[in-house]
Amino acid sequence: MRFEDKEAQDATIQSVAFGMFQINTNVSMFQRLVNFLGTPKDTSEIGDKLFVSVSLHF
Repeated sequence: MRFEDKEAQDATIQSVAFGMFQINTNVSMFQRLVNFLGTPKDTSEIGDKLFVSVSLHF
């Protein structure tokens, strides 16, 4: 394998890993917010954050 090919492969792997990290982070945040719904911690701010989260990602 040429050095340039290895560099390109490494960059692709890093890009995919970063994308997966972002997805996992966003899913965790979404789950945490959803778990607050219907509890004493449920506030309009939670609803607003969920709305913004869904609007940005879908």
